[in-house]
Amino acid sequence: MDVNGDQPKRIRSTTIATPARSRWVAVPRRGRTLVVRRLRAALGYAARFGIFGIGLWLALAPIAPVSGDGGSNAVSLSMFDPRYPVDQPVRSPAAVSGYQAYYNPFGDPWETKTAPNSSFPVALTPACRKHGIKVGQTVPDEDETTFISKSNTFVLDGCAEPADTDNGVGDPALKAFISAVRAKNPDTRYVGYFQPAIAVPGFLAGSGPYPVGLPAINQSHEDWFVHQKGAAPTSQNRVPSSVGFPVTVLYDVTNPAFRTFMADQIVKSMDFHGMWSISIDSCFDRPEVAAGYTIPDDVFNNWEAGCLDILAQLKSRLNPQDRKVYFWGLIHLATQGLPSGVNEPAKFAFFQRRSQVANGLAWEDPFQGTNLSPDNVESNINRVNQIIGYTRQVGNDLIMATNTTAGGQSTFGSTNSTEQHRFARYYSAAFLNFLTGPDLIMVLYTPTQAGDNFYSAVFFREWNVRVGPAFGGIEIPQQHVYLRRFQNGVAIWNYGEESYNATLGSGYTNADGSPVTDFVVPPKDGRVWGIGDALTPPAPTPTPTPTLPPAVCSPRPRVNVSAAPAGGQLQVTVTATGTNNRLVSLHFENTVNALVDAGGQTGLSGTFDVAISGQPTATTFVVRRRAGGAVTVPLVVTDRCGTWQTFVGGGAGAF
Repeated sequence: MDVNGDQPKRIRSTTIATPARSRWVAVPRRGRTLVVRRLRAALGYAARFGIFGIGLWLALAPIAPVSGDGGSNAVSLSMFDPRYPVDQPVRSPAAVSGYQAYYNPFGDPWETKTAPNSSFPVALTPACRKHGIKVGQTVPDEDETTFISKSNTFVLDGCAEPADTDNGVGDPALKAFISAVRAKNPDTRYVGYFQPAIAVPGFLAGSGPYPVGLPAINQSHEDWFVHQKGAAPTSQNRVPSSVGFPVTVLYDVTNPAFRTFMADQIVKSMDFHGMWSISIDSCFDRPEVAAGYTIPDDVFNNWEAGCLDILAQLKSRLNPQDRKVYFWGLIHLATQGLPSGVNEPAKFAFFQRRSQVANGLAWEDPFQGTNLSPDNVESNINRVNQIIGYTRQVGNDLIMATNTTAGGQSTFGSTNSTEQHRFARYYSAAFLNFLTGPDLIMVLYTPTQAGDNFYSAVFFREWNVRVGPAFGGIEIPQQHVYLRRFQNGVAIWNYGEESYNATLGSGYTNADGSPVTDFVVPPKDGRVWGIGDALTPPAPTPTPTPTLPPAVCSPRPRVNVSAAPAGGQLQVTVTATGTNNRLVSLHFENTVNALVDAGGQTGLSGTFDVAISGQPTATTFVVRRRAGGAVTVPLVVTDRCGTWQTFVGGGAGAF
């Protein structure tokens, strides 16, 4: 790879639903180059339509406990994919649930994450809900939501795509997950992901959730799609996107009415699901058109302006509420593949134009693989310094997202915990050497069985080290070694080919709390060492209960209850209405043929109460059928205006 040319581009194809599935089911959607990405996306979509896929496979897979965990959630990792032999390298963490081991196969256990650590701004990433065993999950995993609620900065969810909310349902599982995380940490800021230029009409064949805006556009706004040049604007003449070809098509981002509608719908969906901010992808300087198709000249020529305006419209809607919009990709399609002297300035100029209308770049693999030569690493360092400098100049954020598969250095089948810990140390130390404050955010992904890129919910103990403020800039104690001192620690990044023996003195501790006895930093590695109380979380401060003005209860405001079938279950959302009104508790009375999952508990039945913490306006729960026949769940909702009686349920075939 020419490290002075095109950076690896973070590309996502879209998830896809078929009539047989009510959930969005994802397909492989990322590659390291544009050509590889398109090939993988096309094969993935073809496979999705041609076979039933992972659902049947997982249903038939044998289950066995992981060492150290005999719980019902434990699984044997070797059972999921016969391509990987039982004697493959030992994976970690071992003594965790099978669910965690699936999405955090090489990191440290989620349970070892301490309280949020603002001095090391790493954004935690939830397990991808559209790939692997999380597909169809309606009740959030308790361990995962606890872990995610401890993120050192915001939460970045690349699988949290805004769902259409015109039906009042949206994506119940996503809403329940965000709600569960925020119930444990009300300060959680949740960042979603969206591709505003790409549509998948095949979604509409399922029972939802549907991508934001798609139902209305598909029904009433054929002119908001891109059509073959010179052809009539009909659905048969829509132009496919090269991202996810052949089932994706292009929206016409040059249409002002489309941009306004889509910006409004995105924010509406974000509000509904509890998202703080959004990251935008696959809307660049040129449309990504499938081979063999030609689009109208005015659409081609105005594409970049349309993509910039979508960012600007989202920024104008979100920033007044202290919310943000980010854009993915340090890229310029018009010059991609040309010499570095042409492509690099064009990428930077396009980055500058987007920075003016958004709140920052989400940059995939800024340091690339650990296997680069020192000279190539230094080319990347120059680019990193340039991007950080301009980001700070305009007051934006910079998200530095790394897949440990960068440069082809690892895959799920070829790596192990030892190697992934080395990668984590390398990238963590590099990040801390360039840290400028909370506006610089680190994100890290490792391979999983669900896929090698962007699907993990990984954790490494280095992120617990409370390094505190930096004492100065970067020191270079040895060629190809960066060292930076902090109030409570030190970060050493060795991107060279020789070991470095640090001279630091006594009192330093490793991320696990053990004393540092070996100060050697091997080549292509890093160290984050603490000193003093760097590993001691601050004493928790009581969260004051917000004092709300009195609710307006006359006339008595309604309590809205909506119920939607979701994978053989009933997803119920309860919403308090009225000025300053909030939910307090739920009382279930003599449920009939029902099992209720609510308030972090599962399988409840009969008569019971569920407290609602934080006084939210809305909460969700799931109703499952105990046996064949009708289901009835009488319910008394208590809000700030008193009680409200209602019920949910359905006949034998209702859900």
